[in-house]
Amino acid sequence: MNITVLSVAKWLAVAFLASVLFSHTNALRFLLLLAGVCVVAASAIRARAGAGPDGLALIPPILIPFLLWMAWAGASLFWSQEPELSRKEFTNELVYTLIAFWFCYLAGQAPGAARALGYGLGAAVAAVCLFAVYAFFLDRVQYEFGLHGGAGNLSSLLITLMPGLLLIAWLSRTGVASMRAGALAWMCLALVGLGAYTTLNRTIWAAFAIQVFLLGVLILWWSCRDRRLDRRKLLGAAAAAVVVAVIAGVALVQISEQRSQLLRQNPRKEAVLDGQRDPRLQIWPYAADLVRERPWLGMGYGRGIARKPLQRQFTAREIWHAHNLVMETAIQTGITGAVLLLVLIGMTAVHGLRHA
Repeated sequence: MNITVLSVAKWLAVAFLASVLFSHTNALRFLLLLAGVCVVAASAIRARAGAGPDGLALIPPILIPFLLWMAWAGASLFWSQEPELSRKEFTNELVYTLIAFWFCYLAGQAPGAARALGYGLGAAVAAVCLFAVYAFFLDRVQYEFGLHGGAGNLSSLLITLMPGLLLIAWLSRTGVASMRAGALAWMCLALVGLGAYTTLNRTIWAAFAIQVFLLGVLILWWSCRDRRLDRRKLLGAAAAAVVVAVIAGVALVQISEQRSQLLRQNPRKEAVLDGQRDPRLQIWPYAADLVRERPWLGMGYGRGIARKPLQRQFTAREIWHAHNLVMETAIQTGITGAVLLLVLIGMTAVHGLRHA
């Protein structure tokens, strides 16, 4: 019975995570999350009563650093310059995330969960990229409002998922993942490249290059521990990394040419299109000044809490936050909050490495 309950939770988690990739699906996400939490809660209660599956872990390994970061962000509500914004962001970003994290952690322990998540999330990634390609080439008016969420959302999504696709492609060569999974991962990587092209975002290619480099470093480090990885496989991995880097370079050149065409058509976009005049390079020194004003406590939790001083300083409407995760966190919750967030990210990496 418990295996059946966890299996239901598994598919609810797959559907929930797939829906997160699409815009305009908030109601669907909440329904799936509510149903999933009820299912895993029932399974957890049965496990505590001794009737559940053996070995079901109820506490995620990074729960303590997450709660520490969450507690400090919650405490900032007492000194927030915009308490209403902070309360809303705290509920939407941290409480929601904690519930979703616990649900997916328990559902991920169901038999076959990794396989279901891989195929389900892979199909969703392919669909999102195809929506973006369609909107970019055939329906430009609706690009920013499509199911993929526009260039900004799509860029963040692809950067987040790229390492997982690269790892599946590599693990299929070592026999850990199936060849079918590897082939589908390469297909998704090709679609991710097309989707990234539609964003016309320079920094996404830099992020991809860093991820490929880190993957190569991990493979070489792991080869020192696993003698089964012979030289031929390592050369294959290096060749694959070179191919990905070349494709990224070609795409970057194409985007540069396209941006030049847009600039000739509309010279007023020069400040946005010129990499040397990237607005972020102007935002960060001012954001650092905002951190110095309240270095330890910050202005209060909530993305964009410094939007008023930023919009007084800069005229561009998209400059309403620091465009830098660590600096934006320091503005919100001070240096203390930024350190706690970095500890959470670091502990996530450590536990991921131990799991690997």
